[in-house]
Parts: sequence; structure tokens; C-alpha cells
Amino acid sequence: MSMRLSPWFLLLNLFSLTAVQATVEVRSQLVSVHEKGEDGRPKPAAAGGRGPKPIEQNRALEVTVRNQSNNPESGITVRYWFLGRDAKTSKVALLEGGESQLNLKPNGIGVVTSDAVKSSYTPRPVFVQPAAKAAKGGRPPASAAPPKEATGTRISGYAVQVIKEGKVIGSDIMDDSIKMLIGSDGTTPGPLFKAEKTQKAAE
Repeated sequence: MSMRLSPWFLLLNLFSLTAVQATVEVRSQLVSVHEKGEDGRPKPAAAGGRGPKPIEQNRALEVTVRNQSNNPESGITVRYWFLGRDAKTSKVALLEGGESQLNLKPNGIGVVTSDAVKSSYTPRPVFVQPAAKAAKGGRPPASAAPPKEATGTRISGYAVQVIKEGKVIGSDIMDDSIKMLIGSDGTTPGPLFKAEKTQKAAE
């Protein structure tokens, strides 16, 4: 004996499936943040000596989330990480992370902008001049010293997850090697987290 399912039962299951499979489009970008002096003008770069000069970075992350459905989406968590690379070894590392709450209208768009993150690194010299020969009985000149190695950490990318009810419904991850660190279930924030203020729903 077969059992017929009522139209209401089928409609309820279809609604539940749609709610679970809510998807969003996620686009992210790193933007430069220019610090200003007391006169309101951008601060000049610090003067350096001989050899490669340290490079100062001040970056913020802008995340744009678009609701791809005709239904409102509320209680969305935008979770993000800044990625860095060691200037000497190129090893990927987590620098800082945070999250913000977002509400989206049907087909609406919301933007989350993180606080700025600073980092400094010195690149490896591209050209190395041959060492000058020392005078007889003397020491080699300072310019003959070996070049310094690359140091510091360079801000190189980001990872973003958009989460609803503990499930990842959208992501934008620049480096796949970081996926193991940030996880994929949406329930464990991971290291370096800072909760930001709630964003208003997109108009």
C-alpha cells in the first residue's frame, strides 16, 4: 500500500530545503589605508639608508555580499582573515581576523569594511653589487658587507566565509592552503577573532 504525500507536506519540505541552501555572492578586496598627519596630509614615507628599504603596509578588507534570492536573509555572519607571507620563507600565516553581522533584503547588497591591519617587511635585494676588495692590511669597506636577508611579514591576501545558522553559504578565499586553518563548518571561528559592529541591512 503506497502512501500519498499531501501538497502541503511537499511545499513545507521544499521551503525547508530552500532555507538551508540559501546562497550569496561574495566579493572581497584589500584596500590601502593612508594615515594622515596633523595637517591632514598623508604621512611621508620614512627615509631609509642603503639597501632595500622596509615597506610599510596598512590594509583594510572590503567584503561585498549579495543576496541571490528573492527572500530576505537575516542573521548572516561575515567572518574574515588577513593572510600574510613570511618575506624570507614565503610561508603563509594568519595575521588577524574578525567578523561582523549582516542583514540583507531580497536581492540586496551589504558591504563590510574591516579595521585596518598594519605590517612591515623588507624584501630580498634584487641586485647585489660585488664586494669591494680590502686594502692591503686593512678591513673591507662597509659596502662589502653581505646583503641583508628579507625580513618581516607581507600582507598577501584574505579569506572570507559567509555563515548562516552554522553553515557556510558563501566564501572568497585567496589561498587554498589556508582552508585547513580556518575550517569549513562555520561553527568554529578559529584564531585571531574580533567581533565588529552589526551592519545595517542593504537598502
